[in-house]
Amino acid sequence: VVFVGERKGVLTILFTVPPLLMGVAGLAYPWPADVAARLSASPADAMPMLFARAVPPVIGLFGLAAIVGAVTSSFSSSILSAGAMFAWNGLKRLVWPSLPVDWMVHIIRAAILLLAALATVMALRVRSVQALWFFTSDLVFVLLLPQLLAALFDRQANRTGSMAAFTVSAVLRFGAGEPLLALPAFLPYHEGFPFRTVATAAGLVTNHTGQDRWRNPTIDLLRAAPDVQLVALFSPEHGIRGEVDAHVGDSVDA
Repeated sequence: VVFVGERKGVLTILFTVPPLLMGVAGLAYPWPADVAARLSASPADAMPMLFARAVPPVIGLFGLAAIVGAVTSSFSSSILSAGAMFAWNGLKRLVWPSLPVDWMVHIIRAAILLLAALATVMALRVRSVQALWFFTSDLVFVLLLPQLLAALFDRQANRTGSMAAFTVSAVLRFGAGEPLLALPAFLPYHEGFPFRTVATAAGLVTNHTGQDRWRNPTIDLLRAAPDVQLVALFSPEHGIRGEVDAHVGDSVDA
């Protein structure tokens, strides 16, 4: 596994060289004034302009075919994996453990069709691949990074905590809105507020089992932190300390 990971890392670095060289070629090529003005306003058009004007038509055709093949392959694998993860990791593992296998096949197919349709709509609405790449990186940082950290380093991580953390992070992130998807903001963040970092940190949800290396509960650490204002703690059952084996009403923890 280590060998494969190292090899992938090296290949990833090497694969950045061709786009870099094409960018240098696009910068140095003597474009006509109208094309230069277009590229100045929209640098993302550099590659199609290189294929259309700077190379022989056959080379440009092969270049476009290679890009289409790479994008189609990535698109297909992403849609297939997302549909399978939705049916197996999401629906069967979290919501419907007794889901029959034959039903799961139909659900995976329906999920693939739905995700492909949504991806198509997004591709038609979003004109910049770079902007879409930044947006997906944003979601990985805000939604997936806390889940990964909890799964790797928190032995008390569980399904309920994971779902709660994901929901909280998603609400805090999309509360700032998203111009790429024309989503309006519904949380009153101040300008310059690091809402992405806050949403990521909020995804590290804890409960009474959360402790530091000296077994101090994290809720007490938050309460004692000088720059943190702890407003409320919510516990669905057994009390915030997990010590009550009965129905727990609204109360204040001393």
